[in-house]
Amino acid sequence: MDLDRIDALMKGIYLRASSHKIVALLLVSVFLVSATVGLFNIDTYVTKIRSVPIFNQFQGMPMILAVAALLIKIGGSLMMLSGVYPHLGVTVLSLFTILVTYLYHNPLIDPSQLNNMLKNGSVLAGLILWGGVNAQ
Repeated sequence: MDLDRIDALMKGIYLRASSHKIVALLLVSVFLVSATVGLFNIDTYVTKIRSVPIFNQFQGMPMILAVAALLIKIGGSLMMLSGVYPHLGVTVLSLFTILVTYLYHNPLIDPSQLNNMLKNGSVLAGLILWGGVNAQ
């Protein structure tokens, strides 16, 4: 069996309209739940952002970053789910995940964060695969 035929077979399996929406929902559920918790506990969210010293350079910067993070999570998720600029949504959520992993879940700084880094790596891999399979 040649690679083109295998690729066509895999796309036939994974590109069914219902299945790629279900996969998208599973991927973005992490971001949507986190954003919902952040909306109802904005002070805790801002405090977490303040834990990174560079974000305390300007008055009000942690609150601005908290709102931006919430908008990224909600906006990127809605883009993937609605099909309106889904690749932009994947890109934004992927870059956000890389940044958050580096700043907050870096096992080189805090070894106890290894599990969280691996979870974020799995989410990132899922986003990249979803974006690649749904590229048409």
